[in-house]
Amino acid sequence: LSLYAFVGLTMQVVGVTALFTLRAARPEVPRPFRVPLYPLVPLFYAGLCGSMVVGAALAEPARCALGAGLMALTYPAYRLWLGRAATA
Repeated sequence: LSLYAFVGLTMQVVGVTALFTLRAARPEVPRPFRVPLYPLVPLFYAGLCGSMVVGAALAEPARCALGAGLMALTYPAYRLWLGRAATA
């Protein structure tokens, strides 16, 4: 599994998790598209991607640690960008 695939799959899991979080936190927001069989389809997808992330981490721990480190570096950059956007 490539470094790009590991990072991409991890972001997929984060994105689907955000779906559940936002639906719980903001139930009043209109939703123009309804997911069929919600929450089973997103749960299945997150579980499938999560199992591939775990499998990749077990198979290639060094490469996946590099990917996790690169993702961790993006958070301070994001916070810096938020600060600049607020002052502009």
